[in-house]
Amino acid sequence: MHHPFTAPHPDDVALLATNPEAARSLHYDPVYNGVELGSGSIRITDPALQSLVFARLGLSAEEASTGSGSCSRRCAPALRRTAE
Repeated sequence: MHHPFTAPHPDDVALLATNPEAARSLHYDPVYNGVELGSGSIRITDPALQSLVFARLGLSAEEASTGSGSCSRRCAPALRRTAE
């Protein structure tokens, strides 16, 4: 996995339970003439899959929801807006 919010490749979801090091993720790095123009990733949108990834990292459901709020708000922290 690229980071805990990056979606795994659809063919590799089962590997998260058995061999997570072999799982590919959906991220990209566009390169033009040898220069990296940027990078990004497709985020996990399924709360059950996000919980599985957090569990594989050793985070409890409580730690995952209080730390980033991604499980309860269904988005990664970078995309979440806070009320002011």
